[in-house]
Amino acid sequence: EERAAIEKYVSLVQEVSQKDMFFNLKIARPVWLARLLNPYVSKRFFLNTRRTAREVVEGLTENKMLRAVLLAQYGDYSMSPNKSSFFMHASVANHYFNGGYYPRGGATEIAKKMIPVIERTGGRVLVRRAVETIIMEQGRAVGVRMTNGDQIFAPQVISAAGVFNTYNKLLPQEHVPASIKSKIDQLGLSCSFVYLFVGMKGTPEENNLRSSNIWHLPCDPKTLDYDEMIEAFRKDPLTA
Repeated sequence: EERAAIEKYVSLVQEVSQKDMFFNLKIARPVWLARLLNPYVSKRFFLNTRRTAREVVEGLTENKMLRAVLLAQYGDYSMSPNKSSFFMHASVANHYFNGGYYPRGGATEIAKKMIPVIERTGGRVLVRRAVETIIMEQGRAVGVRMTNGDQIFAPQVISAAGVFNTYNKLLPQEHVPASIKSKIDQLGLSCSFVYLFVGMKGTPEENNLRSSNIWHLPCDPKTLDYDEMIEAFRKDPLTA
C-alpha cells in the first residue's frame, strides 16, 4: 500500500543527490560567470537543500513506521531529521543503494596502500606529529610549524583538520576575517560519537552475523519520532 511513496522517495533521493553542476560551478572560471549562472542552473538543488529530511518524508506518506524507516540513516550525518537538509540525507541514502563496502583488514589498509605511492613521488607521511600553526607570508599559507619546532614549507598547504581547528587553532588569528569567525560561531559544533570495537573469534558466517549495519534507535513506539527521542536524551541522557 506504500509502494508509490517508496518509489517516489527513491526517485527523489537519486535526483537530489545529483549535484554535479552545483559543485562544478564552484570551481568554474571566470568566477563572476559561475556566480551568475549558479542560482539558475542549480535552482532545484537550492530548493532541496532548504527543505529538511523530515519535511520531505512527511510529505510522502502518513505511515509513521515508513517515515521512521526512511529517516533512520540520520545518524550517518549527525543531525536530527527536522534540522538536516534533505540534500545531505539524500546523498547518504543514495550512497547505500548499491550496498556499503568496507576494506578487508580494516580502514588502516587504505593508509597502507596510499603511503607507498606518496613516498614514491617524493612525499612523506608523518605520524604522531602535531602541527602547531600554519605559517603565513604576505597573506598566504606557505607551510606549517610542528610542535617540536620543525618547519615544513610547501607551495600549497591543505588543511584536513576541519573548519574549527583550522580557523580557530591553526591559523594565526590576525589572518582570519571577522566574517569567517561569525559564520563558524553560527555553525556550532557537530555531535560526538563513542565507538566500541568488538573482536570475535571465527568468521561472520561461523558466528551467524549478516553483513549489514544494525541501527538501534530507542524511540517511543507510539510516535516513532527521532527528533523527540533526541531531545529526551539531551534533557536526561541517563534515563532517556
